[in-house]
Amino acid sequence: MSAPKPSPPRVKTMYKFHWHVALTHFPISLLAVAFGFQALNLLFPQAGLTLAGDIVLVAGVAVLVPVVITGWFTWKNSYKGAKIMLFQRKLAAAWAMLAIAVPLAVWRGIFFGALEATWSSPGYWVFMS
Repeated sequence: MSAPKPSPPRVKTMYKFHWHVALTHFPISLLAVAFGFQALNLLFPQAGLTLAGDIVLVAGVAVLVPVVITGWFTWKNSYKGAKIMLFQRKLAAAWAMLAIAVPLAVWRGIFFGALEATWSSPGYWVFMS
């Protein structure tokens, strides 16, 4: 009988994977693209642009929530909740994006398709602002 083969040595990674770092730019770009679709819809009113803007808006909000949560835990655990200006600005930006994007996505979900190409509607201009 031969001796069992030794298992290969395990490689230990030097870096730990951070979800916040991996996800942080997705909501920024998705929300910017959603704004772009809605702005294009002002110039060229089409149902496709409105639908694309709504889908990208919902995707941006869906990614924004875990980004804020992971950022909060990273700040509390890794940086011990340091109250330096950089973190205060990041926290303010995150809460502002949540405060604007979540109600906007909910509103667009409730009125889905109701405001398409109605330039004279005050609600349309409130949404665009």
